[in-house]
Amino acid sequence: MIINCQAIPSSLIQREPFLWGLASDIFVQSAQIDLTDAYPRHGFTRCARTSGPQKHYSFELLNLVVKDQVLDETKQYIDDKWLNMATSLLSVSYKQSVSQKLGINLDSTTTSIGFYKFGQNDFVSPHVDNENKVLTQIFYFNRFWDKSWGGDLKILGSKKPDDVIFSLAPLSNFSTLIARSEHAWHMVSPVTAHASSPRLSLQLEFIRSV
Repeated sequence: MIINCQAIPSSLIQREPFLWGLASDIFVQSAQIDLTDAYPRHGFTRCARTSGPQKHYSFELLNLVVKDQVLDETKQYIDDKWLNMATSLLSVSYKQSVSQKLGINLDSTTTSIGFYKFGQNDFVSPHVDNENKVLTQIFYFNRFWDKSWGGDLKILGSKKPDDVIFSLAPLSNFSTLIARSEHAWHMVSPVTAHASSPRLSLQLEFIRSV
């Protein structure tokens, strides 16, 4: 067993300034340790946008699942433990658990999963998610993270980066859930130039079927 079946039902849900949640120990302890140790090192693509009216960002991305399907080309870069994890997150029971806890209908959604790696100076500016996203869950895989390294997920009360409601370092065992809305402002603060390790996360997206 990989998923701790009590983690989502016991997660902390907030409805102000929008619907979001904080969960811990989504994966059983042995699985969390194995996945952290096996976080992929290769196969990432650099993604960046630093100008224009849309959100700005810089990070590396390795897609694992697109529209409920594990990508064959990604399998060469990952341990089989991640395939087992993906199977668990793609299960009907997991989707139902998340749906029931947040009160969001996910029946008509497809699922995408990707690895996100933030190195020095990588970031995501304040934004709300695209309209096709219904819900995003982010898992973190850093055993240690110094506060001075930046890289926090920040839940915002508005598009202003200093209007911080909650800030979370990317430490293993934690997971955040963000329901998409016009008010769901959030960001990833820049990873500082003296950070000695990258910020490691996994993003699970429930996307509205067209």
